[in-house]
Amino acid sequence: MDDKEQIREIIRDAVRETLISLGVDIEDPIALQKDFAHLRTWRESTDSFKTHSVKAALFTLVSGAIGLIILWFREDIFHIK
Repeated sequence: MDDKEQIREIIRDAVRETLISLGVDIEDPIALQKDFAHLRTWRESTDSFKTHSVKAALFTLVSGAIGLIILWFREDIFHIK
């Protein structure tokens, strides 16, 4: 066995031990891929939720500001004559 093969074997063992210590079933890579796909879907959905929440908050603030301006121009809120 040459040096490159020894290095590859050491790396292979290190990766295998790391995955096992993280609780990954190394005998079923398809399940791991599905788990990562699920995590990606979860992350994308939370990112979408954050975006929609920010848009809703901005819409509410802008609508309130516009309503306040309209009321101010109608002189209903400050009773300016």
